[in-house]
Amino acid sequence: MKKFSLRSLSKDLFDSDQVNLLTLFSLWIGMVLLVNPIGNFPLNDDWAYGWTVKTFLETGEYRLSDWAAANLLPQTLWGTFFCLPFGFSFTALRLSTLVLGLLGVLLTYGLLREVGANSKLSLLGASVVALNPVYFGLSNSFSNDISSFVLTTFSLYLIIRGLKLNSSLFTIAGILISFISILNRQSGIVILIAFFFALLAKEGIRFKTFILSISPVALGLLLQLIYAHWLEQTGRKPVLYGFQIENLAQTFSSGLPTIISTYTENVLIVAAYLGLFLLPFLAVCSRDRRLSLSLKKKQLSFLMLLAALAMGVVLVIKDKQMPLVGNVLDTFGVGPVAFDGYSSVLSSKTQILVHKIWKLLTLIAFASAALIPVCCIPAFREMINMKSTRSWLLILITASALAYFGLMGGLDKQYWFDRYLIFFLPILMMLIAASDSRMSEESNIAARTVPQLSVLGEQNHQSSPELGDLGGKFSVYNTPQISSDHKLRLTLIMGVMVILLIYGGFSIAATHDYLSWNRVRWEALNNLMETTQTPPEKIYGGFEFNGWHFGNHLKTCNPNYQSQATSAGVDWGTFDCLWGRDTDTYHYLYTLGFIHPPGYTVESQYTFKRWLPWRDQQIYVLKKA
Repeated sequence: MKKFSLRSLSKDLFDSDQVNLLTLFSLWIGMVLLVNPIGNFPLNDDWAYGWTVKTFLETGEYRLSDWAAANLLPQTLWGTFFCLPFGFSFTALRLSTLVLGLLGVLLTYGLLREVGANSKLSLLGASVVALNPVYFGLSNSFSNDISSFVLTTFSLYLIIRGLKLNSSLFTIAGILISFISILNRQSGIVILIAFFFALLAKEGIRFKTFILSISPVALGLLLQLIYAHWLEQTGRKPVLYGFQIENLAQTFSSGLPTIISTYTENVLIVAAYLGLFLLPFLAVCSRDRRLSLSLKKKQLSFLMLLAALAMGVVLVIKDKQMPLVGNVLDTFGVGPVAFDGYSSVLSSKTQILVHKIWKLLTLIAFASAALIPVCCIPAFREMINMKSTRSWLLILITASALAYFGLMGGLDKQYWFDRYLIFFLPILMMLIAASDSRMSEESNIAARTVPQLSVLGEQNHQSSPELGDLGGKFSVYNTPQISSDHKLRLTLIMGVMVILLIYGGFSIAATHDYLSWNRVRWEALNNLMETTQTPPEKIYGGFEFNGWHFGNHLKTCNPNYQSQATSAGVDWGTFDCLWGRDTDTYHYLYTLGFIHPPGYTVESQYTFKRWLPWRDQQIYVLKKA
């Protein structure tokens, strides 16, 4: 009879890919049910993307909002498919993104398995993505970031499988998905750029290999040029289309000092966010990595940690704690808040406490960011060595990250958002999981001879890194280090679980609140227009309300452009109707708010339930006195 133990139970439960995928599926469904995503109202940029779907459904014509900067074609078709049964609604669009969000979590698991991570470490990595407040918050909208995330990770998964198996079928499929990714968002080209370097590393620098590797990049660029030309020639090109590329070009044309300062500032911000987002994964992986380091390298990593902490302290002293960039992650929750008073209704003690927590999180973020290079050093060393048969895989992962940051990091800080960073989550975890040179090559050799494709990872990765068993061995790599301090291992396990619970709790509560107050906001606005017969141009209902009614055409949103034939120099700030500025056209009689400011009378008030912190809160319909 088999002897029962906590270790054997853990192994039975979490060594199965099917069980882990079911766990991730159940986790996602549970989170979605808790936040209640139902509601026919847009969030963030949904109004612009939803307008394209609505126009396509009702007229059969594909038109982009002037607010749109991405290509959006696959996302529009995906959203249209979900709207077909019952007609257009933002609930259907939100459901379409929630499905994609789940696929992105499962693909993260599959990618980690493909680079050699054990099922436990893969489960941890996929959970880090699922519980991330930015990722989960965006999944409850019609976000272009989630659809792009899924397409890029899917193409990367297929390309890795194709190169491991020497399968042209899977490689070509991955390249085709990359083309679809480009039609969804221009940054999809980074996977093809990474494939170029990976194939050269795997097959050697020969003329035939060069042609095979550069052809997908050339075709991807050609596809983008043809699509952009088609938009322009047919009068479908939005005024904001590609304006971030113009900002990137402006950075490079401003001279070397501007280029260095822009990339330096952005790399520090990105490192802080990724350090915070990947903290559970880094905590597990860095422990075993440090055990394998020499004394000199341990001292160097300690100095890096001190330098990162010092940087965090400087920012905190200057009152520049996280969140350092905007859009999704906010000091008091997630999502942009369009009206005054969302946080001011909280007591001063609560507000002070929240700011102190963010100061602490800023220090933790920078300290955790110092662990990223410590965990990735073996990968860089192996890539430079170029003797490993896994070098092409490490180059593929690294080139994906560098190509993406090369595009994003050259933008001025005001022209990129925290939501752009979710792309890095699976990429960095893959690099860390695959970066130990002590790992056996047997799994890679076996993978190339496997006659069939597993759906999302294989159970027979014998050389996979291990997260370890609860209460027993806790080693990330296949060469376990036997420690005499079992309490330390158990403490680490419990610490990781607590961090995941905090991440998940914050993501669920903050997303619930974001949906809750927006649901009541749109109820108030619809009732106001119905009962008072007030036209939308007399109401400032916030970014999404004004965008839905007026923002899809710049000439409607900013009448100054009605007589202008060009939209040169236009950026987000040009869309006057979105920001509550009184003009001759938009002279607002009504507005909304979480507080009652002087100069306004309360027309009506609505109550919504807030979880973070737990309380009832009011939103007021305000009329100018």
